[in-house]
Amino acid sequence: LIEKATGQALCDLTGDDIGAGGDREGSALWSPDSKRFAYQSDDSTHIPQKIQTTVYQVSGKSFVKADLALNQPPGQEKDSEIARAAMGHDFITPTRWKNSNTLILEKHDYYEKLTPSSGEIHGFARLYEITVSFKEDGTASASWKLQADH
Repeated sequence: LIEKATGQALCDLTGDDIGAGGDREGSALWSPDSKRFAYQSDDSTHIPQKIQTTVYQVSGKSFVKADLALNQPPGQEKDSEIARAAMGHDFITPTRWKNSNTLILEKHDYYEKLTPSSGEIHGFARLYEITVSFKEDGTASASWKLQADH
């Protein structure tokens, strides 16, 4: 991340860019006050396909990664349909900034599972809306909402 006016590097995003080849460049969704941004990168070459979002916030004259757990939806370990299913894709995308301290994201997971009785493969998905709320001290909390059948 380069400051346009000075050319100074404000943040190295390399470690959080999961893309390869032409997918190596991610995208950023800035908060209205420009003190935070959600960085999205994707890897469509490996299974499961992934879209990853990492949130950064200003710290002094640079940006630091916000401490967020966006990969483990609450209750997922108790979801019996997911047990023994293969993940086809795992997408976490920023949707919008509700305000400077509230980010709305979407997590879309797609799975495939073999039905032993028929030998058929059954595909299904889980869609979550994630609301991340930042406090003035930079700490954040996330609330998850499982969307209706998708």
